[in-house]
Amino acid sequence: MSGNALVHRVPDDEAEILAVVDEDDERVDEAPRGTVHDDELRHRAVHVLLSDEQGSLWLQKRSQTKRTSPSRWTSSASGHVPTGEDPREAAQREIAEELGVEAPVLTFVGRTYVEDLDLGEREFNYVFAGIHPGTFDPDEDEVTQVTAFEPHEIDERMGVAPGAFATSFRAIWRRSRKGDLETDDERLSV
Repeated sequence: MSGNALVHRVPDDEAEILAVVDEDDERVDEAPRGTVHDDELRHRAVHVLLSDEQGSLWLQKRSQTKRTSPSRWTSSASGHVPTGEDPREAAQREIAEELGVEAPVLTFVGRTYVEDLDLGEREFNYVFAGIHPGTFDPDEDEVTQVTAFEPHEIDERMGVAPGAFATSFRAIWRRSRKGDLETDDERLSV
């Protein structure tokens, strides 16, 4: 991130402490991120869907050095929710860290559970949306490209080449298109 100090940066390493949650998304413990993934423990993450004023969605292509889903398209910004941070704060932080811009006003869209044991992921994903004109300063360690796609383009590309998209984003996108996200925003005070 070039000179951007918009928010406190959480270490992007296996030692980052995450809340471990049960099947009801209730906090039961905490553990380092590496342990959470290696032991396939449930945890929380956020995904942010930023659109431009015309309704196209900004997707990022993950860096080839990322542990999970390298060089794949995913939501505008995403990441884990460390212990002591609520999902909205995590979403705002991820926008600043990954895209190098201040977070716009975010609306809670919903929550969904995504499990991919091949990746060690068992996540309750909190999904937020916002509008951003699209001048980004992405962190090259996180993001290789940010591109606006019309929703139908994402549907078409995902239908032809699902492997070009991160697993969690595919699940979140498909469920959001069907209106199949849990929208109980009382969970945001976790």
